[in-house]
Amino acid sequence: MVHDSYRDVWDILRDEITRILEDCEAILILNLRFASTEPQDNIEVEEGETYLQTFFTKSVKNVVKKIVEKFKAGSHMELKRERGEVTLFLQSSGRLITDDLRSMVRELVGGQGYVLEYIEGEIRMDEDISALFYGSPSKLIFILPSADGRKLQILETSL
Repeated sequence: MVHDSYRDVWDILRDEITRILEDCEAILILNLRFASTEPQDNIEVEEGETYLQTFFTKSVKNVVKKIVEKFKAGSHMELKRERGEVTLFLQSSGRLITDDLRSMVRELVGGQGYVLEYIEGEIRMDEDISALFYGSPSKLIFILPSADGRKLQILETSL
């Protein structure tokens, strides 16, 4: 289902997620892939650290730290000199989880020293997967159960 207005799609998505979760607590698992925008030779050694830290790794760590503090999320990072992956975990209510996801991605876009290349994740209620999503910062595709429970629906969103 493709919609013209991204605002309408986010509203529809929020309503659908709320319907699926029945406003119960859910867990958002957000996997992010980053790449450096800096030249390879911009490397410095942090005092007391045994590995090389680049502007890229510092930038990603800083933005993830801000998100963890703001949203009270958990995180796991695997960063190399020029590439990295971050997983964020957030527990939230069904009504808020969509807005939290959108706000997190907006915070991650446009930082210095890195580009957010790919996003994928899921929304879980207990052991059940309630929604899957994947894409880029400019377009996310959500796969959710339809209201009748027999089909899947696809929502395409823009930030």
